[in-house]
Amino acid sequence: MGSASSRGRHPDQAWLVRLRRGDRSVIVAIGLRRNHADRLAEQINQLLADPAQSSHRSLRPEPFTPLLGRHPGQGAAPTDDFSIGEVSVPVRRSHVEERGTVMEWTLEVVVVPVADVERAKAFYADRVGFIVDFDMETPDRVVQLTPSGSGCSIQIGDRLTQLAPGSMEGLQLVVADLPRAHHELTSRGVDVGAIQVFAAAGPRAWEPGEDLDNVGFCYFADPDGNRWAVQQISTRTA
Repeated sequence: MGSASSRGRHPDQAWLVRLRRGDRSVIVAIGLRRNHADRLAEQINQLLADPAQSSHRSLRPEPFTPLLGRHPGQGAAPTDDFSIGEVSVPVRRSHVEERGTVMEWTLEVVVVPVADVERAKAFYADRVGFIVDFDMETPDRVVQLTPSGSGCSIQIGDRLTQLAPGSMEGLQLVVADLPRAHHELTSRGVDVGAIQVFAAAGPRAWEPGEDLDNVGFCYFADPDGNRWAVQQISTRTA
């Protein structure tokens, strides 16, 4: 049985893997970098070598094929246009990617300005439902809390920021079920506004049963006045 491999003359080429059976074939993966191609090849080889995957035993992987990008004309968006058979796949590339160096940047912490740390901790933990990650003296007190399922946390504490308590706006949470989230907040004593729908003519009251994905919001503030929005997004495009 053949094996998938990744080869190329340049680390910033695009790669694809195609599995063939007779005169039929299917593209199962695309990698924009050599290291991506290596990982995909390894995973495919493991799949083909697994006796439990008997339905794939007759498939033979084709080596990864480099697809050279064609840069668009001057003034166009910075994309490469990779052609795969009769399918054209535009891939937007950042300036960092074009230089051949990629580094991920993740937002981990937002400092929320509060006047009373204990009061704010009780509000976010007991009423909003955030998880307390730590509460420590450094020597000033710092408390970190994280919404369930979030990759970003908030910190409150003494002298963490020069912002005035209650001056933060635009903080936003996203949930898959806004009516349920609204009910949880109100049942725990949070003064949260009614659910609104952002329509073409502007925001209006939500009618039960109406689709809320991407357009449904409600709002609340913490005891200091820092303002939060809650939006419903239950599905995301790839």
